[in-house]
Amino acid sequence: MKPLNLVVIAGEGLQGEYFIRQLGRHFPLSAVFIEAPHYPPPIINNTEDRADWDWFFLQRNNYEQIVFGAGESFTAETQTPVLKIPHGGLENEDIQRQILNLSSDLIVIFNTSVLSENFIDSFEGNIINLHVGLADKYRGSSCNFWPIHNRDLEGLGATVHRVNAEIDAGDYYARESIQLEASDSLQSLIAKPLIKGAGIMVQTIRAWQSGETIATPLGARGRLYFKKDFQPAAIRKVREMEDSGELRNMILERLKE
Repeated sequence: MKPLNLVVIAGEGLQGEYFIRQLGRHFPLSAVFIEAPHYPPPIINNTEDRADWDWFFLQRNNYEQIVFGAGESFTAETQTPVLKIPHGGLENEDIQRQILNLSSDLIVIFNTSVLSENFIDSFEGNIINLHVGLADKYRGSSCNFWPIHNRDLEGLGATVHRVNAEIDAGDYYARESIQLEASDSLQSLIAKPLIKGAGIMVQTIRAWQSGETIATPLGARGRLYFKKDFQPAAIRKVREMEDSGELRNMILERLKE
């Protein structure tokens, strides 16, 4: 198996840290770039909106601390160069030059800002992305949330794909659904696509090293969601599904099938 000059670019936060840490356990990383997040502020019209918004992120943060926050940070475990960059910093010529100078065989990204055609073209198709969604059903942002919102638990999963100019629509190397369990909750369903995705990314990189990767055209394009679509009203619907027991019943019904 040939050595691999691997560069990882991930969004800042516990999810990005988890992703980097999983790859670092399996491969030597040449460099890591961590991009600062940017989310549009929610539209808060009343106290109910604020309560639902705060409830969701409190629940998510508590769950992620348990599932994704275990252990030392990647930067504390390794001597790999780590550079923090601002949101959109991948379009900065100096940062692009730094990445080009690494002469990477493969660039792996997760939870970054949308890359420009200029950036993609600079690396000759050697960029692959982890999308925490089944890209033939859901593309864009929060695709581990929208299947729950849409009562489409079969739509929860992850896709590893080649990056092109179209959002989450490049030829894919792996695409897998999550496994439902009777103990699942809203937060575990949201977390599982990342856990699944990190695993299939490791498998894809190993296949890349062996020259065994086969990229398959995506075919159907999933519905495209943007960050601005994630609003308190959507959270309220999912919160009511969980509080009423509807979500649990959906899970149990799927397990009977």
